Amino acid sequence: MAGSRRGTGMRTSPIRLENFVGSRGLRFSEYGAKESDANEIDVEAIERDAFARGVEKGRSDAEAERAAIALEEAATKLTAISLELNQAISLMETQRLQYLEQVLSSLLPSMATSAFPTEAAHLIERLVSEIATGGGDPCILRVRAPEDAINELSELIDDAGAAGHVGLFPDPSLATGEVEIGWDQGGASLDLNGVVSSVLAALRQEITAQNEGARDEK
Repeated sequence: MAGSRRGTGMRTSPIRLENFVGSRGLRFSEYGAKESDANEIDVEAIERDAFARGVEKGRSDAEAERAAIALEEAATKLTAISLELNQAISLMETQRLQYLEQVLSSLLPSMATSAFPTEAAHLIERLVSEIATGGGDPCILRVRAPEDAINELSELIDDAGAAGHVGLFPDPSLATGEVEIGWDQGGASLDLNGVVSSVLAALRQEITAQNEGARDEK
């Protein structure tokens, strides 16, 4: 029996479990390491993607906030510019009116003085015509005028053909530009100085209103 076992020619060696387990375990370890590495790469990619999204959202939010601030600042500047423009326009309008008031204050009185005799003569002529048309006696017209205007006014009345219907009297109490006309049924007056004063007063009132409006806008 012993000789037959030796005669088989097969050489056997003891099977070591640690060798088997060790080789298989090495492969298992390598696989596990590879799988672990793969899992770690996926996590890192997700983290990078999440970080990138966070950065992008932060950038977008920051840009939106900057845009909102810029729009608000632009609106504030436009409001200020509009206010300054309105104030400038009001100032220009006020200055224009002030200049006009200065010019008219200088010109209107002299214009009224120059125009007074002609305007007074026209008024007298018209009244004579109206009274005559109404059947009244135009000879009752009594005209009082400043002493320095009597001569020129008398000539104009003569030229108008109304001298025979008018009694002309100098009145030192009247200023140049004033004339008083009376007849039995009524009377009339002409005050060019009053007209000038009314025009200038209205203009000054408008200037005052412009100044007050400009102050309210500040």
